[in-house]
Amino acid sequence: MFKNYISIAIRSMRKHTGYALINLFGLAIGMAAMGISYQQFVDGGNIIAYDLQPLLDIHLGSEFDIDIQTSGSMTYVLLFSAIAIFILFLACINFMNLATARSATRAREIGVRKAVGSDRGQLVVQFLFESAFMTVLALILAAGFVWLALPTFNAIAGLQLTISSLITPGFLGYLLIGAILVSLVAGLYPALYLASFDPAIVLKSETFSAGSRSKLRNTLVVFQFGISICLLIGTFVVQDQLNYIQNKRLGFDKEHVIVVSRGFELDSQFDAFKQELKSNSNIVAVGAANSIPGEIHGGSGYVPEGGTPDHPYLFAPIFIDEGFVEAMGITMAEGRHFSPDFPSDSSAYMINQAAMRRLGWDSGVGKLLTGMDRLDGNDITVGMSEVVGVIEDYHFMSFRNEIGGAVYQFANFTPANILIRVTGNDIEASLNHIRETWTTFRPETPISLTFLNDTYDNLAASDKRLGELFAGFSLFAIVIASLGLFGLGFFVTEQRTREIGVRKALGASVREIALMLSKDFTRLVLIALVLAIPAGYFGMTKWLDGFVYRTELSIMSFALAGLLALAIAWLTVAYQSITAARANPIKSLRHS
Repeated sequence: MFKNYISIAIRSMRKHTGYALINLFGLAIGMAAMGISYQQFVDGGNIIAYDLQPLLDIHLGSEFDIDIQTSGSMTYVLLFSAIAIFILFLACINFMNLATARSATRAREIGVRKAVGSDRGQLVVQFLFESAFMTVLALILAAGFVWLALPTFNAIAGLQLTISSLITPGFLGYLLIGAILVSLVAGLYPALYLASFDPAIVLKSETFSAGSRSKLRNTLVVFQFGISICLLIGTFVVQDQLNYIQNKRLGFDKEHVIVVSRGFELDSQFDAFKQELKSNSNIVAVGAANSIPGEIHGGSGYVPEGGTPDHPYLFAPIFIDEGFVEAMGITMAEGRHFSPDFPSDSSAYMINQAAMRRLGWDSGVGKLLTGMDRLDGNDITVGMSEVVGVIEDYHFMSFRNEIGGAVYQFANFTPANILIRVTGNDIEASLNHIRETWTTFRPETPISLTFLNDTYDNLAASDKRLGELFAGFSLFAIVIASLGLFGLGFFVTEQRTREIGVRKALGASVREIALMLSKDFTRLVLIALVLAIPAGYFGMTKWLDGFVYRTELSIMSFALAGLLALAIAWLTVAYQSITAARANPIKSLRHS
């Protein structure tokens, strides 16, 4: 029985946490019985490590493929937290820009207050309280938006958050700290700037210009649109990768395949169950396997002809029946699949092309291979079986993982997953036939039905959510940046009213004046685009590096992001520019 321990231990390698200590003990016994040292096993290219992990770290800190639950990603949590902070900062920039831009309208107020005895400190406190009041109003408004948007967010993120779960002392404390920080970040600079006005100058002047601060405002506009363009680039690149995943040939046909779980419940009645299913003209093929694409596959050691037990190859063991290949729509690269016409297939193997390459074989059919659990001591001739077919590689894991080697063995038992390929003409009728047939054979056990494409598509579910959230964040960022640009454009147009009147009086057309008012903002967006391209390229290259099979960064993603940002900027200032350009020049020249 010792020969089985090595296989069990291999299957739980480094990325298995459930039975680490038990398997470590089993590994030691198994290798001792096989005459294999731990170092020899590691030198054979099979690395085993066992780690202890705090229970609270599993959800966001686990890097294991097999765990007690589906883990999240701390990287994504930090990413979205950073994006949320950036978007909040964009709103703060809007407040700073508009507060300094409209400083001319408050110059006389500040001058009078200073003239009657108010010092700079009192004015700073006043303006900070105004900022805090606006922040509190925004916080109340945000709470209402969260309440309305929470169902949609839960649907996108796959969560079940409720308002009651968010109202905790800790969360409310973070909100209070956040409100104070936002008040300071948004209000401190405008407060210091407004409080610095010289009362003698502002009270003597009929007009007061805040143009000296235009460089800072322009810098903030560039920063706003730079962040927005980066998010737009991210949205387009994520969508390109999702399209790549959706359209790339998988190596199997995931459509119109129904999976019945717990197939082992049928036991000896499995063959009769299959025949009954096939009596329906809508059912094309029926197969079975212990694991299907989209599920975690374990690992087991295999020794090729001419090899030694101390240098096994680690491949995924997949137990299937003779209908698996047809039901999955898999193509044979060479040889044949299992068939009841060949009794020897009960101990034969099929392998995939990845395993053949790993073994260094030019052709797999006719080669001999031994599973570690078939070894008898050091005699590798015992249990050696022939490879009868080679399956074309197919993606049975995420696109983040390279297609690994797999060894297919005929299942002398009823595997857990029954794969039923249907025509797709009448899915509901096919489902009803499957349910009725199951009830006939196992009336006491409820049937569990899923679609293979749903199971496999779940591998990319987190990336789909990433794309949707990126799109949402991009929309928020560009709207906030546009609102700031709209307000800034209003004040800039207001300050240049007399200039516009003079130009019209000298014969300038509406188009020329509109272009004049828009070109400054266009220049700022173009600068933001130039700065955002390297940042977007670096960030999305790092993200795509997480995929073994990936799309290439397209210049279209960057071009579309830039064009969209420009279009939004033009639309934002177009109304104000055209309105100002069409105004009566006489009224413009009288403007004070």
